Amino acid sequence: QLKRPPGPGGRNFLEYVRNPLYFFMRMARKYGDIVELSISDQPSYLLVHPDYIEYVLVLNHRNFIKHGFFWDQWRPVFGEGLLTSEGDVWKRQRTLAQPAFHRDRINAYSKMMVEITKKITDEWKDGEERDLHQDMMRITSQIVVKTLFGADVESGEDLGSAFDVMKQEGTVRKPFRMPTADEETEEYQNIFARLDEKIYNIIRRRRSTSQQTEDLLSMLMEARDEEGTGMGDKELRDVILSIFFAGHETSALALTWTYYLLAQKPGIEEKLLQEANEVLAGRFPEAQD
Repeated sequence: QLKRPPGPGGRNFLEYVRNPLYFFMRMARKYGDIVELSISDQPSYLLVHPDYIEYVLVLNHRNFIKHGFFWDQWRPVFGEGLLTSEGDVWKRQRTLAQPAFHRDRINAYSKMMVEITKKITDEWKDGEERDLHQDMMRITSQIVVKTLFGADVESGEDLGSAFDVMKQEGTVRKPFRMPTADEETEEYQNIFARLDEKIYNIIRRRRSTSQQTEDLLSMLMEARDEEGTGMGDKELRDVILSIFFAGHETSALALTWTYYLLAQKPGIEEKLLQEANEVLAGRFPEAQD
């Protein structure tokens, strides 16, 4: 007889929705490394121990699929990109995209990352109040756009605006599902139409020129699978959106929480500043730092 994992019993949906982070932390502390929950119609399991996470994501990944109910809501936006695809489709895209994220490539972008950060933070003034998360989102979105498209676009404002609308529709106005076609707001339809037009125009313009560029889009366009086949325009669009949306908000959130935690620990913040001053000695950081 299989032994069921411990858990709180009953429906946990409302408690989860009110504060997901706190809910998961409380469940892990109270019940241990694997917890049975009832958040939806299907049983849910919270895995905390790294061995369990490795078992699902690495050692036995073929036995598991992405949550259909959740990801089905995002396919109208992301198509079959790295976020939503799986199996052979995901493996092909992952293989084709891998060279673009080699360590040497990331290191080559470090100067540009520093330049964008400096340009934005130079606008800040001592003593003013700022929305730090919005600042971090602006920095990371511009970095991702520049690494993706190079000089083809000046900023990530259109992509960032589309992301804000998507979050509003999918997590605030209608939690856990994106709007169906007849429910979509005019703003929602327009902003993604403009987004697609911008991305496809960049792809078409890049295909029509022989000019060599060093951005991620060029590397993705040049990549070939074992049969010598590259990505079509639709596949490129889907992969690009996945890289942008998955890449910039996660980094912005990590930075925001880092600053928040440093503000709670002034002694650690002081050590960090002291080390940065000693190592950099007035210069800007480089990749090896």
